[in-house]
Amino acid sequence: AQDTKGVHVATDGTFVYFDDRAGDRVLYCNRTAGCAAPTVLSTSETAISGLTVDEKSVLWATATGEIRRIAAP
Repeated sequence: AQDTKGVHVATDGTFVYFDDRAGDRVLYCNRTAGCAAPTVLSTSETAISGLTVDEKSVLWATATGEIRRIAAP
């Protein structure tokens, strides 16, 4: 099976959102300022399997099928 942890990326034009290699955190960086120190948006997630963003929220799916949502910064 292919390991897809840490490969989910989404952007709203201002920020770039992504999960870490372990697949248990959602992080973000300013798209134009670089990403030397990403900001953690959410921790203790269960194997993130998808990530997207809308005008108000960052959403992701977990390996258990749960859809999680948090307000975008």
